[in-house]
Amino acid sequence: MVALALALVAGGAAGGSTGDRSQAPTLRVGLFGTLDEGKIGDQLAFDTLRRKTGITAQYSTFVSPQAVVVAVTRGDVDIGISGLHSTVQAIAQGAPLRALAVVKQTNEWVFVSNTPTVAELRGKKVGYQTPGTETHAFAKVLLARVGVRDAELIAVPGSPNRAAALVGGVLDAAWLNYVDFIRVVREKPALRALASARSLVPFSALQVIVVSESYLESHRALLTKVLPKLLLGYELLYEPAGRVRWLARARATVFTATPADATRVYENYRRIHLWPRVKSPVTRAQWESRVLFWLAGGIVESVPSFERVWDLSFWRAAARASR
Repeated sequence: MVALALALVAGGAAGGSTGDRSQAPTLRVGLFGTLDEGKIGDQLAFDTLRRKTGITAQYSTFVSPQAVVVAVTRGDVDIGISGLHSTVQAIAQGAPLRALAVVKQTNEWVFVSNTPTVAELRGKKVGYQTPGTETHAFAKVLLARVGVRDAELIAVPGSPNRAAALVGGVLDAAWLNYVDFIRVVREKPALRALASARSLVPFSALQVIVVSESYLESHRALLTKVLPKLLLGYELLYEPAGRVRWLARARATVFTATPADATRVYENYRRIHLWPRVKSPVTRAQWESRVLFWLAGGIVESVPSFERVWDLSFWRAAARASR
């Protein structure tokens, strides 16, 4: 996986060194994919960091979460926001990385179908992301619960692509991001959400802040400033002023043609508690529940220890300070 990701790294991370300078530095931040509704919260959290500390973010985008992991490992970026699963896979293969916090602490995916129930998907076509991913496991779990064994599981990378396949009748059901669920129902009202991913696993976090172990050790003082303010930035998204900022950014970028969708997406994110809370660092019990799901679903063969994956010292310090 790591070797493959090396070939997928897209885009450099030019400019600013982040050393522990007396003047506010610039953080090189790696993201994957294009700007979408999910990244708006990340940008606003980094905006809060800048307002509170003067520390700015310089973004580089990569083609996949695996590519972000490789960029962090190589030092092309200082901080990455990558998939939890991809990060753990890389660590299991020896990558010297640590996760510092979650940024999407709840899974937003919904299972959308043209049938009234999951049981009626016998012999139907069900879309998921790619083999070995959680969407694959979630699809199998849902179908197995109602005894459906003859559905055809089809890999269709990208929620917008699965949404288009649903509307076009190529798929009968699929896992979608919430925003794509809104869009497909508008185009094809017979479609409906039958389940949510977050209901299938106790701890459903999707993305994490990841750094290399060398960066962690050489920049602890900087990260002591950065992490509490970033977490504060996410926390503020739940407040009225955060709502105003999120909607303004969303309507000016992702939702220029459908501003009403921005409101629905924000309200859903707030309702499901998408963003991390300062006072709620990841717990060992949460982590173990996720590991059990991965192992039971055949998503991984082994998982590094809680201590090997996480350095929650900054998050825990922020939680103590907020009491």
